[in-house]
Amino acid sequence: MVDKLDLPVINGVQAPDEVPAANGRGVTAPARPGVTRELSHNLGTRPVARLRTARYPDAGPAIRNARRERVSKVDVLLVNPPSPDGAIWIRSQHRVGRPSRENMIWPQVSLAQLAAMIHPRFSVEIVDAIAERMTWQQFEELLRDRRPRFYITQVTAPTLTNDMYGAFLAKSVGAWTMAFGTHVTPMVRETLEPFPALDFVLRGEPEYTFKELLEFVAELPEDEQSPDLSQIKGLGWRKQSEIVVNEDRPFVESLDELPMPLHHLLPLDKYRIPLVKGAYTFIVTGRGCTAGCSYCIKHVSYQWSVRLRSPEKIVEELWILNRLGIHSVHMYADLFTVNRDQVVTLCKLIIQHGLKVRWTCNSRVDYVDEEMLRLMGKAGCWMISWGIESGNETILKMLARAPIRRRRSGHSPGRSRPASRTGVTSSSACRARRRRRFWKRSTSQRSCRSILHSSTSRRRTRARRSSSR
Repeated sequence: MVDKLDLPVINGVQAPDEVPAANGRGVTAPARPGVTRELSHNLGTRPVARLRTARYPDAGPAIRNARRERVSKVDVLLVNPPSPDGAIWIRSQHRVGRPSRENMIWPQVSLAQLAAMIHPRFSVEIVDAIAERMTWQQFEELLRDRRPRFYITQVTAPTLTNDMYGAFLAKSVGAWTMAFGTHVTPMVRETLEPFPALDFVLRGEPEYTFKELLEFVAELPEDEQSPDLSQIKGLGWRKQSEIVVNEDRPFVESLDELPMPLHHLLPLDKYRIPLVKGAYTFIVTGRGCTAGCSYCIKHVSYQWSVRLRSPEKIVEELWILNRLGIHSVHMYADLFTVNRDQVVTLCKLIIQHGLKVRWTCNSRVDYVDEEMLRLMGKAGCWMISWGIESGNETILKMLARAPIRRRRSGHSPGRSRPASRTGVTSSSACRARRRRRFWKRSTSQRSCRSILHSSTSRRRTRARRSSSR
């Protein structure tokens, strides 16, 4: 048997019979039986304290207090989020998202329009991360700096997961999150279910739904997390664990009732398009189109409705852009020339006001006439994007797109009814006509070459004769 030794002296201090136990509370515990005095200074020889009831820390109250005390630099952040791959992507209120093959940076006029709906009651800021070529890290730093109360984002199908990451980051700083666009409008539940960071979906035309939602939520108590929003038309939202889709909101009947978009909040100097030197932007002249093309996304947002802004309102907006230094504009509409009277009046007003603006538009060849085209040219129009999907009638029928009608004498397509299928010959007959035209053109060219060759030969012959004399 090993005899217990006297407690050793360590650094001039004799070890006590009892030492503090390793329980963090300074409570002494007797040495374990059988432990020699020379080992008693090792705290690991003391018995383990009895198991206590778990009392985990709760940091929730501190975090909630910090959130109440946080200072938001802006009430509402309207966002075109960074792209999935760092490239230029196109997002719009009534378009399908896609990479910009032509490196065109798409002006976010829809965000400027939403900002105008709530200003000046709410402070607003627009972040166009595509135009600013912003990375996700930079975007996250901006979010944490701004700490908005409300976050609204463009959403498209090809960039859905990417766009929802922005909503997740915004939710992490305490913002109410909402989304709009052609993807979420027909798929409210299918978007809200897999992405719990998203609070609201604005269906269809978002302007008045957005305004009404913000005004309602802004009046709620700070700790209210489950308000009853069933009275707001055009809204998809969460009621506890249930997803609710409210009644559809009617179309905006008069586009002139909408306030002027806050263009100055956009990075206008960053917007670029091929063939245009310097900055440019969009002006929305109307919504909707008379055609029924099955592939067109406008059926999701505007369906068969056609609404136009007055020429006077368009000119007023042109002057606003003129003062901001923007002199290149695209008249942004599903079919700019859908109404001849609007186009003609607009062109005359531009000429009368002496506006120095160069502009482009889109159209169909059966919605214009020579008189209108000449007037458009005088008013500053220098390019038209024609909607010509196919020259084959069979393909056009499959697409449910009205083929272009043949021009009749005294008939002005710009004033006419929506394009119909009348007067269109078969594709085989079209091909036959093209072959005949090609042969005539080729024959004519050969004849011209023969005539030129004969004239040259005669001149040379006369020259030789005169020199021989």
